[in-house]
Amino acid sequence: MGLSDGVRDESNRVDHVVMYNINPFSQIKNKWISGVGLSMFAWFGNQDDRPTTNDPDGFSTNTFQLRTQEGSRRLVLFTSPTAGRGRHLFYSPSAQYKIGPYQVNGVAGWDRYNEDSGAASPTGKIKGRYWKVMNDLMLWSPKGFLTGAPNEAGTLGLGYSYERTTGDCDAAGCDVANGGNIKRATLIVNEGGLRYWIRPSLSLHLAVKHYDVTNTPAATQVATGCSSNNNATNPSKDCSWVDMVLRLYFIF
Repeated sequence: MGLSDGVRDESNRVDHVVMYNINPFSQIKNKWISGVGLSMFAWFGNQDDRPTTNDPDGFSTNTFQLRTQEGSRRLVLFTSPTAGRGRHLFYSPSAQYKIGPYQVNGVAGWDRYNEDSGAASPTGKIKGRYWKVMNDLMLWSPKGFLTGAPNEAGTLGLGYSYERTTGDCDAAGCDVANGGNIKRATLIVNEGGLRYWIRPSLSLHLAVKHYDVTNTPAATQVATGCSSNNNATNPSKDCSWVDMVLRLYFIF
């Protein structure tokens, strides 16, 4: 989200970020409850639509996209219009539960741009939301079957996650990636993977992802093989495809 990288965002208005994490039973020697964890993240943004050197429309955390998750050329699935002056709120609670070699994590998030009534170019409601469930099981390590831990040499882990994300707006020119013809897009990702830790700082990760997207932009339809006509005016087409990635991680 946004362009607050210190280079392109020239706004002098201040954003605030708050986060916390708590493991309330971590000191209790009970395997059934010691692995419970809770956390919360919130971003309070301050949209600035004043013109800047880099862009006459202004830069300040005022737009978001849905994109594919892998590779250097990630495909665009949804682009919100640029929000005018106002407030941006993003909050995301999460929880985890770990017992033995198994861990499950759940996370959800809500994103909303609220423009001031006097914004120079009001765009209406812009919002996004998502939820994701992640399952991890340590299959094997030198200690035996169903043992091991992340970053422990010789550990083989199995993972599966389900994610659902929606971008939504009620404005002219939404969705921008679809030429302003669509007001909502939903992304569903089912992911399975294997990861092997050769040593704590070196691991090999295989991930297979199944994407299912509503209202796919025409260019993305072609890039994924969902359509063969780059000039097609069919912004409401749903597309599904599989993406496979093999990575070598090295931490130094």
